[in-house]
Amino acid sequence: MDFHVSTILDFKYKEKFDLVFGSEVLLHVKPLDIQKVIKHLLNYPKKNMLNIDFFPVEIPNNLAKHNFIHPYEKIYLKFENVKNVITTQIKEKQCIFNAEIS
Repeated sequence: MDFHVSTILDFKYKEKFDLVFGSEVLLHVKPLDIQKVIKHLLNYPKKNMLNIDFFPVEIPNNLAKHNFIHPYEKIYLKFENVKNVITTQIKEKQCIFNAEIS
């Protein structure tokens, strides 16, 4: 098993993985950068890219400055290699987004 430390956009690896998984990570990516970050990450999964993120049913008025609510389904579906996105609300303020790769 290999272990790599890098920023999301600096990460480079020759192989693809069955699953790329992020938990409570993408919500900290600025809205200006989220599409670029997801595009980069989509280079690595063979089958699924899954992220669990803060995604409240109702957007709070006091959202922390380092948290962002992104339209993950819309972003994933912009890319040709994503054939479907399954969204599952797991808590009142958290969702799983499963982008199925073709």
